[in-house]
Amino acid sequence: VGCCNGTAINSITQICCDDVIRFKPCGDAACCNTDAYDRDVQICCYGHIHSRPSKTDSSCCVESAMDIETEVCCNGGVSLRPPELPMECCAQVAYSIRTHMCCNDTVALIPSESAECCGVHAYDINTQACCNGEVSEIPKGIPECCADVAYDILTQMCCDGHVNEMPGGDQRCCETKSYDEITHMCCNGSVDVRPSGEPECCMMHSYDAQSQVCCNGNVDSRPDGSPACCDDSAYDIDTKICCEGKVRWKKGEASDCCANKAFDTATEQCCE
Repeated sequence: VGCCNGTAINSITQICCDDVIRFKPCGDAACCNTDAYDRDVQICCYGHIHSRPSKTDSSCCVESAMDIETEVCCNGGVSLRPPELPMECCAQVAYSIRTHMCCNDTVALIPSESAECCGVHAYDINTQACCNGEVSEIPKGIPECCADVAYDILTQMCCDGHVNEMPGGDQRCCETKSYDEITHMCCNGSVDVRPSGEPECCMMHSYDAQSQVCCNGNVDSRPDGSPACCDDSAYDIDTKICCEGKVRWKKGEASDCCANKAFDTATEQCCE
């Protein structure tokens, strides 16, 4: 007979666990906080009862149970024991330092004796480059990084994170594309042929401002006289008039529009 928080218990069949009466399990009974467990087949880890992973080599990894023959505790996590020693922990994963390395809490295979980390990757510093956490092969020439890719600054150029071949001439970038400013021009992110005369951009197209007119993104031939735009068409305001997006011939000096048609206000009347 025994006592548990002022209550008599049968010590043969019962056990007192933190002032809570529990029936004894079969085997070697013990307490895990307020619960009873059998130490022959179970293990208590920080108040949590688990089945023993191994009859002889069970241990705790914080709140988890593990078999110390095949597993290891890494920063509170159970990991498989690597086959080759010596070993270390990378976050919650065990690894062999002979074959692997830890890069930003990620296990990576060692590529060579001259290996270093590039973000979560391992790379060979003699043959590879690390660009913003990504690995790429070292190009010929003089290597530099373009975003996450290595390129040769002697034959290539980096345009907004994209690698392009050098076009020659006066090399420039047009957003992600390369071009020769002598022969081409950049118009709102699009590369177009540089025209003769007075090169200008019309939205994404190039045009010659001496012989052409840009009307709402459309390139049209420059008319004689005083050019203007009627929707996407060019016209001469001295001889024509724009009526609701339609180009019409003027009808006298006092021409005006009647809907999409022209009329002479001196001799005609518009009745809509």
